[in-house]
Amino acid sequence: PSAQRFAVNLQCGPNTNPRDDLALHVNARIHERVVVRNSLVSGQWGPEERHGPTFPFVPGQGFEILILAESNNYKIAINGQHFAEFRSRTPMERVSYLSADGEIMISMINFEGGSHGMPGMHAPMMPGMPQQPYPAPGMPHQPYSTPGMYPTQPGMGYPTQQGMGYPTQPRMGYPTQPGMHPANYGHLSPKSAP
Repeated sequence: PSAQRFAVNLQCGPNTNPRDDLALHVNARIHERVVVRNSLVSGQWGPEERHGPTFPFVPGQGFEILILAESNNYKIAINGQHFAEFRSRTPMERVSYLSADGEIMISMINFEGGSHGMPGMHAPMMPGMPQQPYPAPGMPHQPYSTPGMYPTQPGMGYPTQQGMGYPTQPRMGYPTQPGMHPANYGHLSPKSAP
């Protein structure tokens, strides 16, 4: 597959041009075999963080990214393994959107913990509906290939899903799905620390 890069962002608003601040930017650069972490504040990128274990992505294969928001940093796990931590450079209470850019197909987004006493939620993605943050209840679960914006504030009456938490044991089984070309696809699961 020809995927070159994709990014997952915890964003402080819905705007992409000019882009609102990014509290966390996780950028998988397949051609460089590196996962870069950074933030964008007032239109300026901070210093890139590139250290970490072996590059965890294989083009065309499924994956799962978990992001655990703690009081002053984010923990990032990929495919059930802790990958990196990123010290917060922007107040976490400003984060209001999850965005995805690049060559990625999202199969599910799951928010756990919520905010302001609200429960987390599960938001299956729908093909052809990039402007709608969550699909109508009762619609079938199908992945779609699109960059997009997804509000991080749950509470729209959709069912919650019992989460598995941040990994302490490896989890296996991120199968590829036939016909998912040209890039990567995955399951994104931002979480709030208890």
